[in-house]
Amino acid sequence: MMGYLNGIKMLYYQLKYKELKLDGKNQLPKNAFLQIRAGGRITLKGNVQLNRNTALMSSGGHIEIGENVSFNRNSIAVSKQRISIGKNTRIGPNVCIYDHDHNFDYENGVNINEFKCSSIEIGENCWIGANVVILKGVHIGNNCVIGAGVVLGEDVPAHTLVKGNRDIEKVKIR
Repeated sequence: MMGYLNGIKMLYYQLKYKELKLDGKNQLPKNAFLQIRAGGRITLKGNVQLNRNTALMSSGGHIEIGENVSFNRNSIAVSKQRISIGKNTRIGPNVCIYDHDHNFDYENGVNINEFKCSSIEIGENCWIGANVVILKGVHIGNNCVIGAGVVLGEDVPAHTLVKGNRDIEKVKIR
């Protein structure tokens, strides 16, 4: 029964979004969410597994997910430019991947309609731990582990383990 319902949901999304490309079988539970707007695209290369409350949202960007990639519950990827995730990568629960920031200046604060964008690339055979945040412009090489709770704003070379620093630094912005 679950396979039948998954098939219906996939068919629904394919009919709703011509910009959605599905290769092979993919798993999308009833409360996972895909959204494509403003000329965006999403490509799932096969055997992609989205868990409960996972969202892939492309608003003008392209999200490309390789074969055998899994997203654990409550994870989100939002693209205004490009997010690419290599095959055999595992995304833990509550992971946030954003290829853009809202524009901010000290005089006017946050402009909700202006963005600074830069592509994200996550290599093959990576493990992204729980509660990780991956910021715009980050490139993660193949065979990397990003430990739980890391906020990642810089590139990671292949075959690297990134552990979080639990120290908090407070910087006055004004």
